[in-house]
Amino acid sequence: MTVSGIQAISSIALSNNSTTTGLSLGTAIGTLSAIMNPVTPTFSYSGTNLHLSTIGSDSGGQCNATNGLDNGSFEIINGDTLATNSTSLTARSYAVCVAAAESGVPAYGQAFAITVGNRIDAAASYCAANGGGDGSAGNPWLDTCILAAVNAAANGDTVFLQAGNWDLRISGSPIITGNESINLVGAGSGNTFDAFGHPSNGSGGPVGTTTRVYTAGISGPGVVI
Repeated sequence: MTVSGIQAISSIALSNNSTTTGLSLGTAIGTLSAIMNPVTPTFSYSGTNLHLSTIGSDSGGQCNATNGLDNGSFEIINGDTLATNSTSLTARSYAVCVAAAESGVPAYGQAFAITVGNRIDAAASYCAANGGGDGSAGNPWLDTCILAAVNAAANGDTVFLQAGNWDLRISGSPIITGNESINLVGAGSGNTFDAFGHPSNGSGGPVGTTTRVYTAGISGPGVVI
């Protein structure tokens, strides 16, 4: 007699486990993936097959009020995406627990630590006192504003550059110095800068509401990132 094994969920993965303060409800943090054993058939991400839990019984006994303490600040959208469910996140580590179950598969739970860092809006908080500017092509925000925001940031914080024009008169001296790990990002998806303030993924001419950066010697409309 041959006995077939029951398919099980071996783990739940999360593509990203960090975010920042100052985000709107429903902002995506990372994608959840339920790893099956055997791998086929694949897990179904429909309905509430993946959900946040503090009960235990619906997660194979894994989720509880301790490792799911902060579930209320997050939600699962589109079946597989962990997102924010609060506009008042503060900078700290959050405990969430994800339960996975579908018909014929034993319930499984996995705890995650979500790191929330401060999101510092350079233009809103530091530009008025550090060179002024309004982000227009004729009156761009200055690198001194970014430097002030970076100096105010702590390890793990994110300095955000609003959509608009930034005039970076940098010559050999990086904006980010020291040993702290600080993220420098601009408006739009995936806009990043190196420690000198140079866009690391720039191309094309300015369109839409992306962050635009002038570099020394450039008199045109800057670089779209």
